[in-house]
Amino acid sequence: MNINLSVGPLVALLAGILILNEAYVTSVGDTELGLKPMGTGPYMLREWVKEDHLTLEAFPDYFGGKAKIDTVIFRPITNPATRTAALLTGELDVVQDLAVRDVDRVKSEPGITVLTRPSLLNILLAMDVREKSPTIALDKNPMTDRRVREAIARAIDVDTIDKVIMAGLATPSTVTAKVWLSLVYMLVRSGRIWMAMTWTPACPGALAVRAALPASQ
Repeated sequence: MNINLSVGPLVALLAGILILNEAYVTSVGDTELGLKPMGTGPYMLREWVKEDHLTLEAFPDYFGGKAKIDTVIFRPITNPATRTAALLTGELDVVQDLAVRDVDRVKSEPGITVLTRPSLLNILLAMDVREKSPTIALDKNPMTDRRVREAIARAIDVDTIDKVIMAGLATPSTVTAKVWLSLVYMLVRSGRIWMAMTWTPACPGALAVRAALPASQ
């Protein structure tokens, strides 16, 4: 590999390179490799039943030493309520992406620990500010008026969203997101909430009314 310029995240990028057995890959082909992978990690594939479970067992000759857990089974459970129920009944040992509404209930169970971490995913509200918008059936798109956009942004009570919907697990932010394609985003998500401004309940109505009046008024 020859690099003739500075690449800041080079080490992180190199960490994503997968090391495979060339002879094995050549002999089985890409399709079979996806079904029966071979790698260099501490576990090896024992069984994969599509859409049901994937079973890994510790590789005894792993260069870093054999893993402490002999067998790990992954199960794809898409329904949040089903995941929580399986955890509470002892059917599962670990659950990822626990529904926020279940956090307090799970925390109260003896022997179960809930770990939280910041999220990089955001829930967003996009406003189409084009003069002629195919999504707004009006002669004039009200979103082109900054006061309308500001009124909508101020009307979003981020504290209530955090408390009621996100179970107190979200973090409001006053950072304004710079956007492209002429869209204004208000981003809301567990772990981090992006808003263009803080919530002021007395402002939205007045802003919206002023936006609807002729310029002379």
